[in-house]
Order: sequence, then C-alpha cells, then structure tokens
Amino acid sequence: MRQLKNRYQFLNAAHGNRFNGRYFALLAVRVEQSEPGIGFTITRRVGNSPERSRIKRRLRAAVLACQTQFQGRHDYVLIARRA
Repeated sequence: MRQLKNRYQFLNAAHGNRFNGRYFALLAVRVEQSEPGIGFTITRRVGNSPERSRIKRRLRAAVLACQTQFQGRHDYVLIARRA
C-alpha cells in the first residue's frame, strides 16, 4: 500500500466518492496505478499537535489492520473528525 504525499493526489481524491462516518470521512477515487494509495488529513480543528499525531497513528494502525479491504486501482483519503 503506497502513501499519498502530493497535494494533487489529495485534490484528485476529492473528486471521487465520499463516505461520511462519525469519526472520519473517507474519500475514494479510481486511479490507474495497481496498488491502492492511502492518505490522511487531520486539521487543526481536531486538536493540538500531539493530539493530531496520536489520531494519525491510530488511523494508520486501523488501515494496516484492515488493508485487505482496500481495493487496488483506488486512492483513499481519511479525514479525521472530532467526535
């Protein structure tokens, strides 16, 4: 699973499907690369720097635990929410 790092990858994901949940929103878009890409967005509204880092670590652990659920040829962006 590759990591999304460039701004255009995140903007491209914004044009795809959006699934809203209580704790995060998931953006998914189809791409040409065979390996799924994953990116995380945690804004300052969620909390201070240590809290945002903790949330990001937890999201990464959750993605690793269920990485078989992510399909190839898609990019995914998780947007953390304060809930």
